[in-house]
Amino acid sequence: MSTPFSLHLLPTGDLVPQGGDVPKEIARAFSEGPAAGLLALTVADAADGGDAAVHFWRDFTQEFLTRLCQSPPFDPARGWVAVPAPLDDVLETWKAKAPLAPGAEYLSTALLAALWQALDARAAAEVAGSEQSLEKWLRARNPLWRLVGRVTFHLAENKRREDFPFAFMATYTHRLSSGGGLQYLPLGKALSEFAGQKNTRALQS
Repeated sequence: MSTPFSLHLLPTGDLVPQGGDVPKEIARAFSEGPAAGLLALTVADAADGGDAAVHFWRDFTQEFLTRLCQSPPFDPARGWVAVPAPLDDVLETWKAKAPLAPGAEYLSTALLAALWQALDARAAAEVAGSEQSLEKWLRARNPLWRLVGRVTFHLAENKRREDFPFAFMATYTHRLSSGGGLQYLPLGKALSEFAGQKNTRALQS
């Protein structure tokens, strides 16, 4: 039985995979820098052999990808539009959720914001270097990412009204769950949440 690998945070802000059976592709990605390593964790099943710290950082990176999916459609002619870091109170929530792990004392909202900006720069570089569309780049990490940020209309049976036997329901594909499945929100609730968060990128998208 394999031992879960972990991620140790250094005072420099670097993340180092240690212990257990670290997948070669994960070790190689982190050798290029924390942003490359974190993005590697979001490839389907890449974090399955990791401990709580690995899953925390995977979830943080998936939050970045979720915000990226909520952006207006990528236009190569216009160039990359940076995904702004979450507000301080949101970063504080992320900090509070971090599990106990070596280097946890170095975690701060400033470091989370810096890692977010590094993720944004790395994603921009990878999309540009691959000469792929943003959608294809996301699909290469997990095919379901291309569905996040989309509005879907569902035709549902309406048993309460015989004169209107069917009804339309609109949902918003909100994010990927920790288990890798799609999570949906009623469109009205999604719009309300984005307005409360002042997330203009998602509202415009």
